Amino acid sequence: RDGAPSVAASGSGSGSGSGSASASGTITGFGSVIVNGKRFDTSSSSFTVDGQSGSQSDLKVGMTVTVNGSFNGTQRSASAVLQKDAVEGLVQSVAADGLSLVVMGQTVLVDNRTLIDDNILGRNLLNLVSGTDHVEVNGHIRPNGIIQATFIEKKPVGTVTPEVHGYVSSHNDGANTFTIGGLTVNYATALINDMPAPSGNNWNGLFVEAKGTVFNATTTTLSAT
Repeated sequence: RDGAPSVAASGSGSGSGSGSASASGTITGFGSVIVNGKRFDTSSSSFTVDGQSGSQSDLKVGMTVTVNGSFNGTQRSASAVLQKDAVEGLVQSVAADGLSLVVMGQTVLVDNRTLIDDNILGRNLLNLVSGTDHVEVNGHIRPNGIIQATFIEKKPVGTVTPEVHGYVSSHNDGANTFTIGGLTVNYATALINDMPAPSGNNWNGLFVEAKGTVFNATTTTLSAT
């Protein structure tokens, strides 16, 4: 649930067997798609990128994906590749050492394995303008809500849909609010899918996706839709 890499297979055995196969983790290469060191043929695959139908050319090394498909012997084929980011939204601050930033209330950590897209000047996060620039962060969400980034890219103006994935805390069904990291989500007018009926703080601890159209940087509040 926290985005940690995983691989699973089921079928009639290894080597000469066949069955279903899946992987969840970071793209480490192409020539098909390589996830967690496992190569999946994508010649017959569908692609979902940032919630929209896409193609393999929309993917980049460092993005986090879930791959579903099958295996036959040592050959793996993907039927579907789903990319999901950890957070997409306004950069609120960047640490002076360039090794962390806050995006829509989420703390994002950067290390020497994090890939910075070349649409960020010099591939240096210190060139991002807090309060103006928007980014999409792919990475692994720790149980404490902190995001370990694997890929960060700047988003062009007008292409951003504020969204965040993470663990719910401080759920208040009377106020129709909960928090993810440092972000308060107001879901009073939101479409709610695959969630239990809100009651008290019963959503606390659930891993959710929240999308909206209005992010208030002053109050760090997202109005979910």
